[in-house]
Amino acid sequence: MQDGINCIRLYEMKKQEIFLLLRAYYEKELLATFFAPILDKEDIQFKNFVLQKCLHAKNVQDLAYMANYSTSGFIKKFTRCFDESPYRWISKFKADRILHELKTETKSLKEIATEYNFSAMPHFVDLCKKQCGHTPSDIRKNQENKPLKT
Repeated sequence: MQDGINCIRLYEMKKQEIFLLLRAYYEKELLATFFAPILDKEDIQFKNFVLQKCLHAKNVQDLAYMANYSTSGFIKKFTRCFDESPYRWISKFKADRILHELKTETKSLKEIATEYNFSAMPHFVDLCKKQCGHTPSDIRKNQENKPLKT
């Protein structure tokens, strides 16, 4: 190209040569990992969508609707992209965000519960107990003294 050779056939041959060499010297799994960001653009867009919207959805069905998927199709794609069920992954994601807010923010527990779409405080408390091992008030109280192990 730098020498001014503008031959599409030459470029095609060079492309084929590169792929032949890659296949000859590298395992399929390694090549798949290397090319995944290029080949899986749809998955990357899906993951970005989930990260942006999962905290705004009331449940998996709502998130599937927002993504224009059937619930079953969304669950299949989500599980393939995140290697975990949507419910379990979203619960962990919410718990991490909530734990951070409980340790660093001055919002009330009710404000945090409302922000994360909990319909009632007991649901909020249950998630914290299940995912973090402590109630929200215990996490906040102990944060002043010493960090809790999670």
